Amino acid sequence: MSLISVKQLTTYILLGMFGFIGYAVGQGFTNATEEAGLLYIQQEIIDAPSDLHVQAGAAVAADFDGDGWTDLFCTRLQLTDKLYRNLGPDENGVVRFADISAEAGFTEATGSNGVVAVDTDNDGDLDLYVTTIYEKEFLYYLNNGDGTFSLDDGRKGGKLTSFTDHHGFSVSAGDYNRDGWADMFTTEWQISRDATDVIQHNVLMRNFGGVREDLGGWFGNATESSGTLLTGNVENPDQPTLFGFTSTFADLDGDGWQDLLVAGDFGTSQLFWNNQDSTFTEGTEAAGFGKAQNAMGMTVGDFDGDGLQDIFISSINDHRLYRNLGNRTFAEESVERFGAENLFGWGWGTTFFDYDNDGDLDLILTTGYEDFYQTFSTTLSIAPTLLWRNDDGIFTSVGESLGINDLEPGKGLLTFDYDKDGDLDVFIVNAQKEPILYRNDLNNGNAFIRIEVGGRSFIRNGIGTKLFLTATEGGSSQMREIRAGSNYLGQNEMAAHFGLGQHTGESIHELRVVWPDGVEQIFSNLEVNSTHVLTEPLSFASWAEFAFDGSGVDANQQARSADPDGDGFINFDEYALGQNPISPDGPLSITATLVDPNRFAFQFPALAGATEARIILEACPDLTNWKEVGGDGLRETLNFSTFQKQVTRYLEGNGESVQFARLRIEALDTSE
Repeated sequence: MSLISVKQLTTYILLGMFGFIGYAVGQGFTNATEEAGLLYIQQEIIDAPSDLHVQAGAAVAADFDGDGWTDLFCTRLQLTDKLYRNLGPDENGVVRFADISAEAGFTEATGSNGVVAVDTDNDGDLDLYVTTIYEKEFLYYLNNGDGTFSLDDGRKGGKLTSFTDHHGFSVSAGDYNRDGWADMFTTEWQISRDATDVIQHNVLMRNFGGVREDLGGWFGNATESSGTLLTGNVENPDQPTLFGFTSTFADLDGDGWQDLLVAGDFGTSQLFWNNQDSTFTEGTEAAGFGKAQNAMGMTVGDFDGDGLQDIFISSINDHRLYRNLGNRTFAEESVERFGAENLFGWGWGTTFFDYDNDGDLDLILTTGYEDFYQTFSTTLSIAPTLLWRNDDGIFTSVGESLGINDLEPGKGLLTFDYDKDGDLDVFIVNAQKEPILYRNDLNNGNAFIRIEVGGRSFIRNGIGTKLFLTATEGGSSQMREIRAGSNYLGQNEMAAHFGLGQHTGESIHELRVVWPDGVEQIFSNLEVNSTHVLTEPLSFASWAEFAFDGSGVDANQQARSADPDGDGFINFDEYALGQNPISPDGPLSITATLVDPNRFAFQFPALAGATEARIILEACPDLTNWKEVGGDGLRETLNFSTFQKQVTRYLEGNGESVQFARLRIEALDTSE
């Protein structure tokens, strides 16, 4: 495992403090659904073969157009799906969404239910995979990169065509074999184990991009070969029906490989440990997992701050919290952490999130149900959406006091910062009714920091990346993992949001990033109340493989000191500066702008994530006394498609003290 320390450098990240939206100070959450323009009906009362549809209703939060604002895609059963573009703030500072479904290509009514947004073909934009109910095929939409989506005709293996009607629910994405391409796991409820095509239901779908890059986004059914075929109730192996509801890829044992969790109704939850060879070992019972009788929703996170990821399962008055003890074992601590009187409600979508930015993970759960349930249960009382505050590992119900008290039939649930004000908002999909957008207006003054990641040799969205943040030297650490999973029919935005409490400094002490390939980076002095974009490290060897691919340049001319295009920049310089090594480059573009009488801004090109090179900008008034420019005030912008960036560095001085600037490239030492 390589450890790349960037204690003094921030040249691998994009620092950018987004503007805050001017809402008034509030006491909790505000229902902003109508204001934001998100009024739609999830489904109409339909003529259906069963009551399966009342459990439906999904949404995903993601930036589909790359404009920096998080959009929403919402599935609707037997109605056209909805794609809402986030327009950002209007002239009054109100953030609204626009329905662009038709323009994007969503014009046909389908049996849509579960959904995941992930870059399946590593082309830099987010695709959509949608499960269905009462239909024989699933839906796979490829992002065309121009604001539209195209439905795959089945050649890419995503349809999972079957003779038996699909009962599709949640779907999650991960990279279980660490080949750099997004795989998926689909779940289905009430599927007979004896069905002739059972292998097409509750499926691990392998992405074949790792076999051949031009096959990126092509999927094959790897359920049997990987050992993830669901077996039903582990205590009753003869149970004839499978009840998959929610799946999640997460590294639960800290070995760097994503394991697989499946929450199943009627005691059918299962846990699969990753064997690091494209197979899994079923370990539910030995891990102490799977006790909830009616597991439906699921969320994974480190609620107690010990660096190990814990699991919360929503159920029917039987929610379960599994604390990770390490060594692939869990302790079920629901009553100890919540109190028996608080574990009520018919639970569906749920997620850990730090709603108050105090530095620990709180929990939210939607508990809606439909009238038909009372035909077999008369003991339930209608419960509101539940919000629990984490106080040193003990959860206290605070939803009603903070304005979260709806009694709607909630199903899918997700969190995202849709208005970029530095706290997490909540979106809930209600079956057969309108959704609810709860805007977080707590405004308690707590600081935050947000991290977005992007990669090259693995999934572009950085799925599987783990982040460990220590706000102050010697202080406690917070852990997050980037996932494209489901909270039960809901996918949170793919960003790591850290609350920092009453953090008084302008920056955090340290952020340790563990990339999916095992490479680690340490960043320091990242500005708080900001969003930072981190890019996967790129070694010279990796860059050369990419830069010279298909060029015909021989191996000797690919060496660090060679200059195959004869432009005066050796290959190592081309690597550091983001230049083309097989085409002569013109004079290096360095611009200097007088920002104000006492500050200059120097801008120059560089390669994002060049781990073995440091670019040093120096300035002086007389060509003799050169002064390095850097440190505080570094700003960077990044273009993922070309892997190039423009770096801007500021030099404090006065209008006459800086006359000349130059670049110096320094090789950094890396150790295995």
